[in-house]
Amino acid sequence: SRPSRSGGGFEQVPLRSIEQFCLLFWISPGQEAGLFRALSASASSRTLRSVAGRRSEPTAWQAFFYEAADKTRPGLAYLNSIPSSPRQMLYAIIVAVRYRPPYSFPAQSPMWSAMQNKDGLDMTGIYEARDKHGDRLYRLFCVLDRKASEHGVDAPALVILSGDDKPVRTPMPKAVYRRVMKERDRYWVTSPRPVARPPL
Repeated sequence: SRPSRSGGGFEQVPLRSIEQFCLLFWISPGQEAGLFRALSASASSRTLRSVAGRRSEPTAWQAFFYEAADKTRPGLAYLNSIPSSPRQMLYAIIVAVRYRPPYSFPAQSPMWSAMQNKDGLDMTGIYEARDKHGDRLYRLFCVLDRKASEHGVDAPALVILSGDDKPVRTPMPKAVYRRVMKERDRYWVTSPRPVARPPL
């Protein structure tokens, strides 16, 4: 059954579904800390718990999914397509970065990294949420929009563009990076911003 957003027992519910992830974007400030504690306690990384736990300032940041021109949400589709273990860890990273808030989270950590040039491609302004499970590396590509409220969004936005994964010790295909660059570029030139919260 679907957990309630109003009860104190929510933080005991393991985060295993897209539906529960959706609720993170709508909770009250009083619930956010408890949910983050539950997420970080279930995450495998002590670094995630220690770094994200040192919240540096109040935040009104919200997380959104990028919406493509055809109304699909590549980030949501990717998260739905991968196994539960990396999906839960990527969720936890997104929540941790949002909670910190984003510009205060270390941008060159094993789990959240600001991208630059990759194989001659300009990835500036794109961030990776990163996880490794078994012999695969999972990546969720995001942008941070501090001025989203000037473009029809009601808060500064951490926007999940899309994701992909690859075997360890292999490069990500350039086609993936080119796709993400197109998503980034379309996002920044579009107003109102092409974002959507997940359906509840």
